[in-house]
Parts: sequence; structure tokens; C-alpha cells
Amino acid sequence: MRSAALLATALTTMVCIGAPMPAAAQEVRFSIPAGSLKTALRRWTQQSGRDILYRDDEVRNARTRGVVGPMTAETALGILLADSGFAPTFHESGAVALVRQDTEGNATPEILVTGKHDWALNTGIARSRDDSQPFIVLSQEDIRRSGAPDLDTFLRNQLNVNAGPTAGDQATAGDPARRGISRINLRGLGARETLILIDGRRQPGVNLGNGQINQPQITGIPLASIERIEVLASSASGIYGSGATGGVINIVLRRGYQGGELTLNYADTSDFAQGDGRIDLTAARTLEGGRTNVSLTASWRKQRPLLYRDRDDLRTRGRTFALANDPALYDEIGTPAGATPNFRSTDNSPLQLKPEFGGAVLGSSYGSVPNGYRGLAVDGANGLVQSIGRYNLDQPDSAVGEGARAPLLYGAENLSGMLAVRREFNPWLTLYVEGAASRAWSSTFYTRAPGTITLAASAPNNPFVQDLNVSLPQLGAEASARNRNDQLRGVFGAIVKLPYQWQALGDLSWSRSRFVADHSLPGTTLAFNGGLAQGEQDILRDMRGDPLRYDFVNSSFGSFTTPATSTITTASLRLAGPLPLKLPGGATQMTVNLERSREVSGATISAMNGFIARSLYTPERTQTITALYGEVAFPIVGDANTLPLVHLLELRLSARYERYEGAGAFQSITCQMGFGQLPSDDVFTDCPPAGTDFGRATTRNAHTDPSVSLRWAPIPDVTFRGSYTTGYLPPQLDQLTRIAGVLGTTARDPLRGGEVIGRPGPDGQEIDGFYGGNPDVQPESSTTYSLGMIVTPRFLSGLRFSADWTRIRKHDNYYDPTGILFTFDDPVYQRAFEVFLARHPDRVTRGAPSDGFAVGPITSVDVSLANLVGSQAEAVDFALDYSDKLFGGTIDLSSSATWVRDLSVQRFPGEAAEDYTGVNTPEFRQGYADNGSLRWRGNASVRWSRGPVAVSWQGRYFDGYYLNLDRAFVTRQASAKVDAQFFNDIGATYSFPHAVTLRAGVNNLLGKKPAIDTYAYPILSSSYGDPRLTSFYLTVTKAF
Repeated sequence: MRSAALLATALTTMVCIGAPMPAAAQEVRFSIPAGSLKTALRRWTQQSGRDILYRDDEVRNARTRGVVGPMTAETALGILLADSGFAPTFHESGAVALVRQDTEGNATPEILVTGKHDWALNTGIARSRDDSQPFIVLSQEDIRRSGAPDLDTFLRNQLNVNAGPTAGDQATAGDPARRGISRINLRGLGARETLILIDGRRQPGVNLGNGQINQPQITGIPLASIERIEVLASSASGIYGSGATGGVINIVLRRGYQGGELTLNYADTSDFAQGDGRIDLTAARTLEGGRTNVSLTASWRKQRPLLYRDRDDLRTRGRTFALANDPALYDEIGTPAGATPNFRSTDNSPLQLKPEFGGAVLGSSYGSVPNGYRGLAVDGANGLVQSIGRYNLDQPDSAVGEGARAPLLYGAENLSGMLAVRREFNPWLTLYVEGAASRAWSSTFYTRAPGTITLAASAPNNPFVQDLNVSLPQLGAEASARNRNDQLRGVFGAIVKLPYQWQALGDLSWSRSRFVADHSLPGTTLAFNGGLAQGEQDILRDMRGDPLRYDFVNSSFGSFTTPATSTITTASLRLAGPLPLKLPGGATQMTVNLERSREVSGATISAMNGFIARSLYTPERTQTITALYGEVAFPIVGDANTLPLVHLLELRLSARYERYEGAGAFQSITCQMGFGQLPSDDVFTDCPPAGTDFGRATTRNAHTDPSVSLRWAPIPDVTFRGSYTTGYLPPQLDQLTRIAGVLGTTARDPLRGGEVIGRPGPDGQEIDGFYGGNPDVQPESSTTYSLGMIVTPRFLSGLRFSADWTRIRKHDNYYDPTGILFTFDDPVYQRAFEVFLARHPDRVTRGAPSDGFAVGPITSVDVSLANLVGSQAEAVDFALDYSDKLFGGTIDLSSSATWVRDLSVQRFPGEAAEDYTGVNTPEFRQGYADNGSLRWRGNASVRWSRGPVAVSWQGRYFDGYYLNLDRAFVTRQASAKVDAQFFNDIGATYSFPHAVTLRAGVNNLLGKKPAIDTYAYPILSSSYGDPRLTSFYLTVTKAF
């Protein structure tokens, strides 16, 4: 600590703000949001009544995580200054001065550097936006101001580097079985390329019963429990390990506060169509004079579904627009559903009446059942004839598809709780323990009846000579379904202080994800469906008053999957402390970590009664990672060294060695099979059948990934930074089993004059070989370069601007070569086959040289999984922040944007990569493809606060996007692109006496509708827009 002389001399060179000091230390209720440290210090002064002295030019660009809760002024100040680079020094008069700490490189896990009142369980090093690598840090205050209902939606809307176009609650996001499941996709390289951590620890991926370890689920994490989110959108295996080829997201949970908060939140659309209620409780307390810290979080949330009938104007708008541009729209997408049946000739020929109805050839291939039409036997054919050439596009009164009662946004419910305790037993030993549990439900409806039937021309209720494709309103055939995702997490550890300012951290964590999929009721029998096709019940009539009489399969289920678990257990030992190397900029810090984790994806049994009925067994599979990681920060020059053109220079080196072992198997094994219905409802007996070959296979590899980054400030106003990092990604555990067999082929051998390989067979040319997975495949790898600049001009205090260029190049991406055996003389496929031969000459077996060629004929070929293609992502991320006084208060401006220069993916060996920059294909938006991006994305906000009042505005920009890779004109869209979108949000906060805070906001203030996307069937609206349209939220927080 500095002496009182510092305070006296500081008065001439420092800013002094404050008020008279209270007579004695006492607890004060603090409420200071994350943001500018300079602004936070003003608020600390106002709320504590204490003087504080600091250099204005030193703190103008510093940031703080904020502080909330009742505590002493000293405790609150300590929390505000954590990781800010400043420490307080106190004078006996009660005045306080800030002293800049030595500019030591931060290479110590956050769990080891926090104090008695400000503590964390984050095993990672605390990262900031000013690091030598371009981390993005989103704070609790960012979350509060967004008005987002859940973490998945928050990251979709606010994280520009997240290319994922949908959130898990959107019914247009693809497979309904995956509803409620988050899918974060950094840089558009694929969700599997993004590693997600909680407090620096790996989490189990959601097991969907498909034999793969998927991305961890984040929707169940309460927003109120989050301290900050650290994002690095570049290869990061040198720090975090496998799976971080595209980047990493570390969700750091709240600990560093005192007291508690009870928050009641209600959100809804402006027409009160989708109520969303949430209750959050967060509490933390320091006991025994700071020796014991306890934190508690509990949360409950329930969201009603938003129904299609609530946004029928969006559906009608999209259809009207698409049909105006392309009257033949339904020739491409099929017979649409309507309030009454719609029909079309199966061969698309003009409808012709049977002779008994006049035999006329009508002017169109399609038509609809008129309202009130009772069928051919009652009302004759004239009513149908009058409707030819028109579809009934009125909304069906059903709960499935795009019916009036079907969910456009799924209903959801979340329940979670967490308790953490940390205790210092003596000066050298601290123990901690944490337990957390969450449960997330997502509900929907499904149909038990067929959506379409091919009505035979011979059916007595069909007046036409052609077979008809008839779409059926799902009246009386709906049923509800609910999936559930449970998460359990436990952490136990010890912190031991060692000699020479070193510390050891032993950490044991266990987490389990348990996914309970929909259990659906059985559908209609094959006999029933066949009867409809033959006219046994009339489907060419208005069925709203007299629905069909359904005959369902006599079974207890239509489909189900046993609960699917994924469990990860991790043990680690970390050592951290200073090296005996004192540099001009400060002490050299180092962290070393030895870690072993094992993840088990549990076995499941799934069964389905349907046209093809079957039961499947998915075997258990595991992956084990043993890792050694080290990181060293070298503060070569600090800002106190006053060297010309070297105000600050820091070098950071890290490396991670991982030994990976994955034990996989076949994706699934058939236990029973039938048509229409399984032979038995007992799907557990003899599943898997005795003696089954599970296709067990094990892959083993070792990988070392470096991370090198440098931060250099030639002057205080400008900092440059750059980094080189790598990443790796092992294969999925259903990609390991190699299968021997006889393969068909038309490929030609370039080394033997282009002769077709293989031998003649009964069905054409064939060859012996292997296909499927490959335990010997090499991991995918990536290399990232980044270069950036941070500007904090002294002439404009409070301004910060940064721009960071990042390029990720991926190598040895996985490719299934089986398809290139069938070239059919297509030069693209033949060239791919030749690249395969050149890259993997060991994959073919040849006979003796013959026929004048230097090599013999290919007698066998191994076309199992191979490393053959690559991809690249290149982008520039911008950020601009400004804080200053205005109208007696404080104004904070913040904006960020990402420009994607390149996203290219090679699909075929030997071919040029395809350009996905600014392209969102339908498959990508529905989650069936990994790659896509917007060219530009951005956010901007303005917040003004004074005393208890704060008001804010936020804008969200989503660039337009192409619908197809070829960027060709789309007739139904009347363009090649979907329009850009911009949404305006406003918010306000008022702090009442007695620690009560009211927050209110309106998202999409102007009611801007999502842009029309005619490929986004059935609502034909862009998924980047929110179908809630204008919505509001109201939050009341009581602190105690």
C-alpha cells in the first residue's frame, strides 16, 4: 500500500470525486452495472458517500464487472476493481486512492486469484476484450438489457460471430425431435466445431440416441446466474483442447456479490399471445469474516407457445407474395394443406372427369374441396369442378403443421437450482463444492394420421380419371408430446498455497445430461390408409363437421426412445504462480494443468410403429482425453517503463498436448422389423439380439496444439495484437467402424489408361473393399491467424475502438469416399476419385503389372472415411464504445459488428471450395447442414443514466442473404436474396428506495415483420426475425 503522502500529492494530478465520509463502516446497498470503470467509480462514490482519488487518463478505458448487493464500501470497491489492473489504498481520513498494479501477465486461473469477497469457480484464466487474442466478453448487464427470454436466443441475437440462424424454440428450425435444443455455430463452420464450457469445465453433449456426442445444452442455464460469457471465435485447442477448431464459449457463473436478489419477470407479445413468466433467486454471502463464501441460484420459467393462428398474417403475407411471383409454386413444394382437402393429379396432367360425369378435360391439374361440400355421392361433381384451379389456403383448424393451433414457437418450461460453498480452512488450504441441477421441457403437437393420401382413380368418391394426391386437414388426429432434458452437475476441489507464491488446484467434476425424447401414440394402420386410398371413407369432402373415423395401430406407442444419457467425469491438477523471471513489465506468470476426462454416451433402445416398423439398439460409446496444458504470460514491457514506441509489450505462449481415445460402434442395430406394426410391443427382450456384432472400433491419436499471441502498444492510445493458434477435431463415435463388402463401381483407373476398375458382376462392375467408418482416420485440424488493433485516444476520453481480422483454415476434413466409386463418367466424380488415389495410395490393392502398364489392376479399394477436403472462414470483428457525461448523467454508447469476408467449404476432393459467404440454404436454416453465414451482422446501443433512472435503445442488424450457393435468381422470391433486417428495442430502469428496481422494455418497437424468405416453409419468413413481432418485458427486482 502507498503512504498518505500519495494522497496529498495526488490532489494536484488526480480527479477527486466524493462526499463526506460516514462516521463508521457500515453496509450499503450497491447497484453498479458492468461497464466503464470510470462510470462505476462515480456510482460507487454516490452510493457509498466516500471520497476516491484516481488518474482520469489511467481509468478512462478500464472496465469493471459491476457489483450488486449489501456490503461495506471497501468490499464493493474490491469487487469493482477485480481484474481491472487497479488496487485501492486507504488513508486514515477515509479517503481512497487507486493505484495501478504491476502490469503482470495474467496466466492464473480465476478461481485462484479472487479475494475473500470476490470469488469464482472458473478454472479458466479470466479473459478480457483487451487480451492478446480477440476475446468477446458479454456481461450480465448485456443480458439484462437484451430482454432475451433464454441464453440460446440471447446468443443468436447478440453474438455476431454466432452464425446459427435459429433458436431451439422455433418450429421452423427443422427436426421437431430436436426442439428446445440449442445449437451454437461460431463462424459458420458447424456446431460441432464450437466448444462450450461452464466455468472452464467441459460439459456432456446431449445424447439424442443417434450414436453421436452432440453439443452441450445451454437453454436450461438461468440468465440471472451468469456473470459473463467469454467467446473466442478462432481455433483454441492450444488452450481448451479438442473440439475448439471454430472457437470456444466459456459461460462464467456469478459468485462475486453479496446479498440476494429476487426477480420477477413477465414478457409477452403486444397482443398478449405468448406469455412468458420467470422467477429468479440469486443470493451470496460471506461468513466467518470472509473465510466462508456461499452462493445460491434458483430459477423457474414457463413460456406459452406462440400459435400459427396468432401470426396468420405472416403466413398469408408470405404465400401471397410467393404465389404472385411464381403461380406454379405448389408444383415444386407439393399439395398444400388447407381448411378443406386440396388435391392434384399425381402426374400433374390436367384433370379429366370420368365419362359418367361428362368426361370433360378441365383447365388445371389441381383443385380443392369447397366449403360445406359433402362429397360426390351427396353433392355430385359440380362443386369440385367449380373449384378447379384454386387451392383452399385458409388455415386448417388443427394443432399440427401450419394449423391454427400448431406452435410457431414451442412452449417451454425450465427449472434449475445451484448451490456453491467455498471455505478457507487455514492460510494454505481452501475447499469448495458445487451442486447444480436443471430440467427443461419443450412441448408440441403431432398428428397420428397421414398428411396426404393418393386416392386411386378407381375409388368411387373420385370423379376424375387420374390418381389424386390429396392433402388432409388433421382433424381429430392430434396428440401432444413433451421432451425433457435434465442436467446434473457436481464439482469438488481444493486450493493449496505453495511456497514461492505458487498455488495448486485439484478439481474433480462430474456432469450428466439425460434427454427424454417424445413418446408418441401409434398412427393409423396400413389397412386404414389403404382403405382411404380406395375410397372406403370419403376424403374429398369438407370434414370439419364429420371427421374421419380413424383406426389406429393397436400398440402402446407410435415411437419412443429410452432416456439417453451422456456423462463426463474430469479430474485435473493445476499449478500456477510466478516464474523466477522478472521482466521490465512485471513478473512472468505460468499455469500448468494435467487433466483427464472421460465421456460416456449411454446405450438406447428406440422403436417405431409405422409403414416400416422397427426397433433399434444404439450401443454405448466413450471418449477419453488425457491432456497436459501450460500457459505463460511474459510482460516484457509495462506502461511504467516509458520506452520510445513501446508503451506495453506482452507475449503469451500456451500449448496443449492431448491423447485422445474414442471407442465407437455401429450407429444402430436392428432388433425387430416389420410393416405397419412391430411383431411385439416388448422391444426390450432380446434387444440387442444375442451374439450381435456391435461393430466396436477404437481410434487413438495424440495432438499438440500451440497458441502464440502478442500485444504491443507503441503509445498509450493504440494497441496492436496478433495470434497464431491451432485446433483439432476427432471423428464422431459412429464414424469408426470399417465394414468389408463387395462394392459397385464405375470409376476409372488413371494409371491404366482409364479402364474401369473391378470385375463384371450380376449388377454391373463390382470390386472388393471396405466402406463406412475408419478408426485410423486422422483428426481434422485447423490453423488460425488473427491481427487486430485497439484505439483508446487520450484526446477523447472514454472512447474505445477495436478491429480484429481472423482467418481459420481447416485441413483434413472428413469425407465419405463411397460415392466417388460411382463416377458415371462425370468428370467431377472421376477427378475426386483420382484425388483420393493420389492422397491415399495405400487404400488400394493392385495385382501384378499387366497389359503393358507399369501397375497392375486395382483388385480392392478401401473407401472408408478419409481426410480429403478442407474449409476456410475469414472475418473482421469491430467494436466501438464511448462513455461520457451528458445532461447531468452518464451516456454509454456501444456497438459491434462482424463482416465475413470468406466462408468457403470444399465438398468434393479436387474441386474448388464452394462459397458460403452470405448464403443461408434451407438445409442450413433447418439445422441439417453446418455451413452458412451473413455477410454483415451488428448491434448498437445507447444508454443514458442519472441517479435512479436509466433509459436505453438498441438496434440489431441482420444482413440480407442468398438462398442458394449459386446465388441464382429465385422466381418465388423475385430476387436471389432475402432482404436485410433491422430491429429497434428500447428499455428503461428505475431504482426505487428499499432496494427495489423496475426494468421495462419493448423489443422490436416498430413491429417490423421478419423479411420474407420463400424457402422458409411454411411461414415463409426469415428465421432471423422474431415472429413475436413487438414484445415487451417487465422485471421487478428486490435486493436484500
